[in-house]
Amino acid sequence: MSEISIETSHNVEINVQMAPLTSRIWAYLIDSLIVGVFLIFVVILLIAATSANQNGENIIVVFVIIFLGVLPVWLYHLLFEIFNHGQSWGKSIMKIRVVKVDGSQPTIGSFILRWLLRPIDLFAYGGVAIVTIALTKRSQRLGDLAADTIVVKLKGKVTLNELTQYLSAEVYTPVFPNTSLLTQAQINVIKDSLTTFKTTGNQQVVRDLAIKVKSILNIESTLFDYQFLHTIVKDYENMNQK
Repeated sequence: MSEISIETSHNVEINVQMAPLTSRIWAYLIDSLIVGVFLIFVVILLIAATSANQNGENIIVVFVIIFLGVLPVWLYHLLFEIFNHGQSWGKSIMKIRVVKVDGSQPTIGSFILRWLLRPIDLFAYGGVAIVTIALTKRSQRLGDLAADTIVVKLKGKVTLNELTQYLSAEVYTPVFPNTSLLTQAQINVIKDSLTTFKTTGNQQVVRDLAIKVKSILNIESTLFDYQFLHTIVKDYENMNQK
């Protein structure tokens, strides 16, 4: 399994494992099976509808069934990747995920680009995608190259206890600028949580850790959880520069 180093938007270098070609193929087959089962269900509904309307009555029902059957299949990959953190059902089962080349969450525009080029990648029974994945350094298909995305293998989730084992060791003065009171080990735990979020999309870990930090330091903040933790790290490093 190939591994590459990427530099995040916050100038932090992390190593990620590229999703194996076999995992991507299995994810595609699983998604195809899910779509196939759905289409069979739609066909059964069409047969039932046409049988019940042999005289042409309620033809609108038939068109509605066709529309509701084709639309989900057409948008399946796009909608799942947008609303499920870069994962279709197949990708989720195979524990792989679409991310930007800097490890961040792809934008909706990135997902749309991947989706628009999907028919080309699937040309010749997916041969185009297989060739480009095999030949590119970051195992990217055409859609990935256009959208500046990669598909990575997810690592095991980090538990909240592991991330907060140092944070519970001491009680700090509840003043927001005094993040310098945190230890380097605690800051490293926060950094690990941010990296985990970038590579796995595990929002719950970031959310719980942000609540924990706010609780320990008695900090009230309107920042999003990720922004809050990133600010804690940034403030600490700025106040401890030598």
